[in-house]
Amino acid sequence: MDTIFALASARGKAGIAVVRLSGPGAHGAVARLCGRLPEARRAALRRLSWQGEALDEALVLIFDAGASFTGEASAELHLHGATAVIGAVRRWARGTLRFSRFASSAAPCAGKTAASIWPRLRGLPI
Repeated sequence: MDTIFALASARGKAGIAVVRLSGPGAHGAVARLCGRLPEARRAALRRLSWQGEALDEALVLIFDAGASFTGEASAELHLHGATAVIGAVRRWARGTLRFSRFASSAAPCAGKTAASIWPRLRGLPI
């Protein structure tokens, strides 16, 4: 099973951008980015850094396998919405999640996958 990386908020300039990771490598990847993971389903402010470079300060949430909408382990990064920040986190993901998929709004999705469900989750309580 792949770990999926997806921008869950609108593309372009925004105040906040939400990135979601889902799959078996989600928690480990986010731990490498922010250090100590927050408690499941609790938002925590974390400094995101990669290869010694600070990327952003973001709210980080994790959801355990079996306790998320998709049933997979997942994580959310609530970033500052500048395109430079989103690009830096995307480059981190490409370098860290080598065997994963990047979701695209144009990509067709079959079955119950995170990429097909996330657009419907906006506005739902955590």
